[in-house]
Amino acid sequence: MNPLFSIDALLSQPMAISESHWLRLCDRIAPIISDSTLLGAGPNPIESPSAQLLQLLNEEPEPEKPYTVTDGTATISFAGVVSKRTDRWMARWLGLLDLDHYDAAMIAARDDGEVERIKVDFHSPGGSVIGVEDSMMLTRQVSRVKPVLATSDTLLASAAYFIASQATEIRVSNSMIIGSIGVIKGRYDFSEHASEQGIKAHVVRSGDLKAPGHLRGEKITEAQLSYDKEEVMRLFAIHDDHVKASRPALSDDYKRGQLVTGREAVEIGMADSIMALG
Repeated sequence: MNPLFSIDALLSQPMAISESHWLRLCDRIAPIISDSTLLGAGPNPIESPSAQLLQLLNEEPEPEKPYTVTDGTATISFAGVVSKRTDRWMARWLGLLDLDHYDAAMIAARDDGEVERIKVDFHSPGGSVIGVEDSMMLTRQVSRVKPVLATSDTLLASAAYFIASQATEIRVSNSMIIGSIGVIKGRYDFSEHASEQGIKAHVVRSGDLKAPGHLRGEKITEAQLSYDKEEVMRLFAIHDDHVKASRPALSDDYKRGQLVTGREAVEIGMADSIMALG
């Protein structure tokens, strides 16, 4: 798989992620793009340190169970930026959380006779919306079979909150950060810069809304931006319907993308209780 293609696909899709973590993700991607050995360039890419590291990451054995079990409680880690069908090396290098792994862990814990209840430990700013609704529905389904407790003492935002909202209970620490409920999508318009360099982009499309911004340097039209807005609002409504079903007390006033502390979240119905530390 071409890492540049994977990274471009990740960054161009609608995201449910907090702004500060979006910027951090971009910062972590930059050195990967600039590392030619990582991309397999050069005379001996297989012998490069980066290539060896990728091989080690992909060959590391998976644990016997995708969770730990203590006194009947299965603990599943939900840490990183939400993604879907992510290569193992990319997930580890960029700090991504693959929803396929989360879904598999939830199903395994649901069917494990040793497990009486499930705790999902969230440390995530959110991420791509792809696969999130399916994980929301799975979490809700599993919670009907075994109690599902969502916990966080750091960050539980956006796509991660969408999923956590379907748990039986959300338990947070006082000073953790939670919220950023919503969907975001952005585009760069390099057309003016390209024009200054004497570059003109020509794109042939079957329809005016096909892959806007596909070619760097082309102008983004108002029709394309309007379509992006419709897509973002449509995706938000799809996920918010599940939130409303599981958390009817949470007002729409707190679904404008803002973040609150855990203490505030309990007061407004975004979370249920404060977790005991120590």
